[in-house]
Amino acid sequence: MIFLMSSERSGSNMLRTIMARHSQVSAPTSPHLVKTIIPILAGYGDLDDKANFRRLVDHVLEILCTQLGGWTVSFAADDIMASIRGRSFAELFSLIYRMEAEEQGKTLSFVKDNGNMLWPFHLHAMFPDARFVYLVRDPRDCVLSWLNSPSHAGGIAAATAMWQLEQTAVLSFIAVDAPRPPVLIVRYEDLLANPESELDEICNFAGVTREPTMTANFNSDVHRDEARRIANWENVAGEIKRTNHGKFLDQLSRRQVRRIERRLAFEMRVLGYEPVECSEPSSSTDIVGKLTRAFMGSIRLLFGGRQRREELAVRVRRLRSLRKIQADVRRNPQSLFTDRDRDED
Repeated sequence: MIFLMSSERSGSNMLRTIMARHSQVSAPTSPHLVKTIIPILAGYGDLDDKANFRRLVDHVLEILCTQLGGWTVSFAADDIMASIRGRSFAELFSLIYRMEAEEQGKTLSFVKDNGNMLWPFHLHAMFPDARFVYLVRDPRDCVLSWLNSPSHAGGIAAATAMWQLEQTAVLSFIAVDAPRPPVLIVRYEDLLANPESELDEICNFAGVTREPTMTANFNSDVHRDEARRIANWENVAGEIKRTNHGKFLDQLSRRQVRRIERRLAFEMRVLGYEPVECSEPSSSTDIVGKLTRAFMGSIRLLFGGRQRREELAVRVRRLRSLRKIQADVRRNPQSLFTDRDRDED
């Protein structure tokens, strides 16, 4: 099983449909099971209890029946209850994707779900043999696409906040080394410029061989139907638009670009995107909040006697050290792509 980790408006449906054209890869539309179920999973209680697990099965099947895109297989709750190997969300998730792949005559599932970005540690724990493809796009173009989307509420603040939250979760996942999870980082811009070579890398990572149909069969009935029915999927039935990047330079104002870059400068540099308007990241809101709380607490320490004043001095030195370390790394982050390229030389 391959999990695709990608923020919205980053080309995830384009890559999903490309992978779906492979003879061995099932890449159905996303029912957002990870995004919907994992945050409330504890609310189902002990899944060893048959009634609790049946409730979960019923809810998952309801989600599958009300999604934007259709799946090939038809599911029945009684059949799932009779055939499942164990009563867990992981087993249920594996079964429905395996059933869909088998219905298509395929062997590998390529799983797109918006929740993959925020719950990678959970997915790695539930599916230790799974692999992860991290598709990232220039956040300035992501924000532009978000602003142009009819189904995405909010402006630049909402778009940058979501992009940063999701990238932080995945970058933390990539950085862990206990053990290091199998993650392939793919930049949207590289996929547009060199689709064959990037798909070679993705397919090799997935354990299959790239097929010519992946970048040739763009006018299938299935993908034309998806493009007609869903406003944000117009491009899934078209050719790869090799120049579909850098549009923010013409369509966003300098002030808008600067606003995006100030908030996202750290994550951009880690992912190999250079700011054009702003070289310094904004102050971390977490640090500002911590400073405020520390100040309020320091009043009590200041008037609590000599021992409390000594404690306050230690706390001030520690907070300065924490701020200095975070500021240093945020000002001078190393690109994951640069590091990978250097290791190969």
